[in-house]
Amino acid sequence: MAAYNHNVKRYRIHADAAVYYLTYSVVEWLPVFVSQASCEIVTESLSFCHRAKGLRVNSYVIMPTHLHMIVFDADWDSERLRRTLADLRKFTGRQLSASWAMVERLLCPARSPVLC
Repeated sequence: MAAYNHNVKRYRIHADAAVYYLTYSVVEWLPVFVSQASCEIVTESLSFCHRAKGLRVNSYVIMPTHLHMIVFDADWDSERLRRTLADLRKFTGRQLSASWAMVERLLCPARSPVLC
């Protein structure tokens, strides 16, 4: 397996562009988005960014290991879009991590090697 290049930018927002097609993937392509709860974390985050940060989503699709979306800023402000997407990614990632940690605690309360 090829090593991940951490120097590659995840996405690039340019001042002269307006609408973006983005893909967010899960670390090691883990199937995180197979539960309703995980998908709701994503949709609630998108809704919040729509209401509070001017994010406009033309479309999105949630796959088991990644998310595709077509987005733009309500005022065509590329810098605000860049900040909004960074906030979306960080917040959603933290929420998903917390959700998975809770599931792990419920399934493996004693850290049993048989169950985990």
